[in-house]
Amino acid sequence: MHYPYLSITVFLIALITIISCKQVSKKENKRSQSNSFVATRIKIAELPNLLYHLQKRQLEYDFFGITSNGVDCIYFIPTADHFDIEFEVMSEDQKPYLQELRLYADQHHWKTSDTTYNNKPMYNSAESAPVLHIHTNASNSEMALIGKKLMADLFSNNDATTYDVVP
Repeated sequence: MHYPYLSITVFLIALITIISCKQVSKKENKRSQSNSFVATRIKIAELPNLLYHLQKRQLEYDFFGITSNGVDCIYFIPTADHFDIEFEVMSEDQKPYLQELRLYADQHHWKTSDTTYNNKPMYNSAESAPVLHIHTNASNSEMALIGKKLMADLFSNNDATTYDVVP
């Protein structure tokens, strides 16, 4: 037996599915092209460009961090009209830098505050990983200079250092 209505129905369902998939694909491509700037590795000279995209909300997250080795990980946090820095102590190797960053902030007359995002550190602790928030109140161009200087002064990095961009 031949069912002509079944063949037409299957054909229409297949056609609608193909058209729908193409429309979704086009929308996703436009969104990813206009709203997401992707950089996985940068040199410090590229930091101003990345901060610009963060300020314009063109990154996947509302913040990003840079690290060359997992220990020297600093996060750039945008606020209404400026940037701040955060340092989360996730590993044993990062612990000594918490106090060094406090002293560094104090030398530059930046206020600091302690917080946490309730992340479990990779060292033995019953508490969540501590986060040092440094209130720099810096503009995009100032933050790029601060980031470069901080990475050089505290972590002995230089212009040739390659950083992973991390969420």
